[in-house]
Amino acid sequence: MMRSNPFIHSKFLTLVAMLLAWLPCLTQAQITWDFAEPIAVAGVEFGNRCPRLALDASGNPMVLMGKSGEGLFLATSDNGVFNTPLPI
Repeated sequence: MMRSNPFIHSKFLTLVAMLLAWLPCLTQAQITWDFAEPIAVAGVEFGNRCPRLALDASGNPMVLMGKSGEGLFLATSDNGVFNTPLPI
């Protein structure tokens, strides 16, 4: 006859409790943006080669873009409104 080990049972319950407590952190750590329409970041005069999106310390998007022969530009935003891109 096999008896259950209370030590293993309590460890399993502790692990399940820890996982259930940690699960909400997975969804809160994700950044999601839901825009009805595309946001204009910059005109064609700043190029559109290899755009890259990053976030500043406040969580606002920053867009890096390049134009052949002219270099890289950075457009930062505040509440979804982008400034004029600056050369970097």
